[in-house]
Amino acid sequence: MASEEEMIAASEPISDSRGRVKNAEAVRALRAREQWERYDTVIVGQGAQDQSKGWFNNFAGFAGVSQISWFQSRDSNVDLAWTNQKSERYDYAQDLYNCNIEFLSPAYQAEFDSLGEAQKAGLIIWTQELPKALGFEVLLADADIIAQGPGTAFMAGRGNAGGYATDTGSAFVSGGNNGLAMRDNAWSFPEPIMIAAKAKLTVRAFIGAPIKNLLAQLPGPGTIQIPNGLGGYIEAPNWYGIRVTFRGPRYLQLRGARSSS
Repeated sequence: MASEEEMIAASEPISDSRGRVKNAEAVRALRAREQWERYDTVIVGQGAQDQSKGWFNNFAGFAGVSQISWFQSRDSNVDLAWTNQKSERYDYAQDLYNCNIEFLSPAYQAEFDSLGEAQKAGLIIWTQELPKALGFEVLLADADIIAQGPGTAFMAGRGNAGGYATDTGSAFVSGGNNGLAMRDNAWSFPEPIMIAAKAKLTVRAFIGAPIKNLLAQLPGPGTIQIPNGLGGYIEAPNWYGIRVTFRGPRYLQLRGARSSS
């Protein structure tokens, strides 16, 4: 039978301005704990804007906004590869241990592309130069900044080791690749950030010069056209992405419980 202290802890928590809970540790002790990642991606490429708000059809559109946002209610039809976010607020508490940012580009684009030589430069710009010119902020409740720095500070810590400029893991360290795919290659918080259920956690980024001006003039992304061996071509849009991931255990309500905290 639960003690009086446990029953108090299980009641609705009192949130402070950061979206944390004052009785968080006691509440978490009553929940089911499991490892979890919350992740969301901003995509740039033909047709992307029709898939979700906050996505862009071209580099010029991406460079033209005042800020880029993650975890802001991505559309429900977005594939699981890009996000596991279904709303701005999650129905579970979570302890955040680290944050990873990946700069993704299509590997095949360097060989086949409908926009020619100028567009091929997009691959290098996106994975090598943009991480150094994109400033990130992680916010609780739209106000409290808990992390801030350039994209190269939020290392990817994942991806295919040995990749060149088209993946986030690499055998060498450079902007956008950030070394081997290891969990320690990440932005780590000195102590876990305890996020209450329903608390709003968002990420925003700002593009700095001169890359902002360069992307505003860069054509594309275009489409890939790969010979099909029958005299024709297979065509698909080149999609570029920036994926933000938070790692740490989440705390689920017990089966049959009415709410989590």
